[in-house]
This record gives sequence, C-alpha cells and structure tokens, in this order.
Amino acid sequence: MTPHEILRFIFGIDTSGSISRGAIWTFFLAIVAYLQFRKANHISSADFIHRLKNDFFGKETRELFFLFEKDYLRYEEESETFEVVRIDEKTKSELGITRKFFTIYEVDDFLLGDIYDLGLFEQKKIVDIDMVYEEFGYYVATIWENKAVRYYIENQRKDPRHRDVYNKLDYIGLKCELYAAAKLNGTPLLLLQVRSIFSKTGLRKLVQRHPKTFAKTV
Repeated sequence: MTPHEILRFIFGIDTSGSISRGAIWTFFLAIVAYLQFRKANHISSADFIHRLKNDFFGKETRELFFLFEKDYLRYEEESETFEVVRIDEKTKSELGITRKFFTIYEVDDFLLGDIYDLGLFEQKKIVDIDMVYEEFGYYVATIWENKAVRYYIENQRKDPRHRDVYNKLDYIGLKCELYAAAKLNGTPLLLLQVRSIFSKTGLRKLVQRHPKTFAKTV
C-alpha cells in the first residue's frame, strides 16, 4: 500500500476523489487538543500533589513516619494501639517524642488515611503514578511493608465486614513497587501491571518475598 493510499484509508476522500483536506485538518486539530489536554492534566496533577504534600508532611505525620521507619512501633491487638518500643530515652528526648502509645485513629488520620487517598486518587486518574512515585514512593513503600502496619491491617481483615480495609493502600504500594521495577528494568509499566493484575496473587508473592511482614514481631 502506497503512502497516498494509506492517507486515503485514514482520512477518506472527497467528492472529486482526492484526499479530504478537511479530514486532515480535523485530525491534526484533534492531536493538538489531545496534547493540550495532557499538558493541562499534568499541571492539574502536579498542583494536586503539591497540596497533598503540604497536608502530608505535618508534625504528627513526620513523627509517626519516623517511628514506623525505624521500627519503633508495635501494634497491640488487645488495646488497639501502637506502642513505642526499642527507642532509647536519649533519642526520644532529642526528637521530642513524649508519647508511649498512639491510637489506631491517630495512625489512620495522620498517615494511613493519606496513603489510602493517594491510592484512590491515582486509581481514579486524578493524579499520575509517576508523580505519586517521585514524591511519595519512599513513604508509601516504607509504610506499606512495615511489620506493625501489616500486622494491624491483617488483624482488621479478620472481621468479614472489613475484608477490604486499606485495599487502596495495598493498591498504591504494589503499583509503586511495579513502577520502580519498570524504571529500573526499562520494562513498560503496563506489562508489569498485566503480569500482577493487582490481585491477591500479586500480594501473595509479596508475602513470599517478605515472610515476616505478616507476623507480629517485638
């Protein structure tokens, strides 16, 4: 098929048998509109991410994240609290940490809820995964794979009414992991998504890689 025939196939022909210039013009206008839409969408996504960062990095969130990052928190099932453990008094004094316990509501309000929202917003295409990963990837991975957090979430899921609790946290955690692998290996993200299908199969593989993740540890 010649280039002329290809253009005729794409754009059609007018009454004189020539390639329709109107169709070509409409086609290029559609491309320009699409590119402008993508640019506007990226700007909107960047603005949204910026506002999320301002909300995310408050004093309470920074304190909780540090404690989870250093494995200084342990979930106590009976009292439904996160207890500060293994941290020496000097470090506590230097960081101004005076709390011994944090309630599950505080952990949700200042940390888990925000990461859950990130997953929801990305899934609804309100923000882009590349921006989520670049701005929050480390924080998402740290919390998602934290032993105390995993134990707390799995404990909540024992109740049939809460089987899907924090499912968007799992979603964004796995997607950030896939995105990181795609960047490292040069593999299209879509291919990695298809492979894992964001299902329990993908999460089971995660458990196999981190066997202690779902176990309560001291």
